[in-house]
Amino acid sequence: MTRSLLTGVLVAVSLLALASVTAGEDGKRGPLPTAFQTVGGEKISAHDATVTELIFVARWCRPCEKTVSQLRRRTGVLRRTGYQAIVVGLSQRQDQAAFTKWAGSLGTHRQLVYDADGLLEQAYGVSLVPWHVVTDSRGEILYSGTEAPTVEALKAWLKKN
Repeated sequence: MTRSLLTGVLVAVSLLALASVTAGEDGKRGPLPTAFQTVGGEKISAHDATVTELIFVARWCRPCEKTVSQLRRRTGVLRRTGYQAIVVGLSQRQDQAAFTKWAGSLGTHRQLVYDADGLLEQAYGVSLVPWHVVTDSRGEILYSGTEAPTVEALKAWLKKN
């Protein structure tokens, strides 16, 4: 009984903290971050592509390993269409060097961002990993969830935008 009450309180506090980060004084969501710096120091932006998929992962997450491994095929299919994928490493239980090495071992060397302070995680409402967020070039969210969007869905968003 005490454990479930404590869990409920922690969830409520987490939701309130998330709301305070993503909402302004008027209760409306503030602008989402759309500019990022890769682990290699390169500046990238969601505005650089017609559709951007942010994929939030952690190296200790088994489903994340599968997601990152499959990303290479998806980006190959969508090459030269206006699609970009940015892999965002969460800071929980991993440091930047370990995240970068892990992602590289799975064939992903570019477009890696490490969320050291957790601000991206909070701003995009990440509650589980892997977590996918698809935005258009204006930074508007087209999709958010645990399942990777299909290539067909991505192509439809690319065509629409």
